[in-house]
Amino acid sequence: MNTDLLAEKSPLPPPAPHRKKWRLIILCLSFLVCGIFIGGILAQTILFHHRPGHGNLEERTNAVVSHMRRNYDLTEEQAKQIYTIVKERFTALSNAMRTTFDGMDSEIRAVLNNEQIVKFDKEMAERRRKSFDNPKEDKK
Repeated sequence: MNTDLLAEKSPLPPPAPHRKKWRLIILCLSFLVCGIFIGGILAQTILFHHRPGHGNLEERTNAVVSHMRRNYDLTEEQAKQIYTIVKERFTALSNAMRTTFDGMDSEIRAVLNNEQIVKFDKEMAERRRKSFDNPKEDKK
C-alpha cells in the first residue's frame, strides 16, 4: 500500500499546457519587433540630424562644393568660383528667410494681447538663436 501512495504522489509537477509556451513565444516576438521598430526610428532620427548641409553657412557651402568637386571633377579655379556663388546665394536665402519670418512675426504680434506677445517674443528669440546661430545645438 505504501508503494501505491508513492506512485500517486510524483515529485514532478504536471507538464505545462502548450498555450503558455505560445504566449511566451508571442511575447518574445513582440518585444523583438518593437525593438527593431524603435531602433529604426532612432537610427533614422540620428542620420537626419547629422547629414551634411544642416550646419552653419560655411559647412553648407563646403558640403555643396565638395559634392560638386567629387561629381564634376572641378578645377581649383572652378571650385573657388562656385564657392563664392553658393556662399552668396545661401547668405541671400538666409536673409530673405529672416525678413519673411520677421514680417510674419509682426503680423502675428498684431493679433496677440500684451501677455501673449511677451511669451511669443521669448519663444521666437529662442527658436531663432537655435536655428540661425547654431542649428546643431541640442534643443532643450
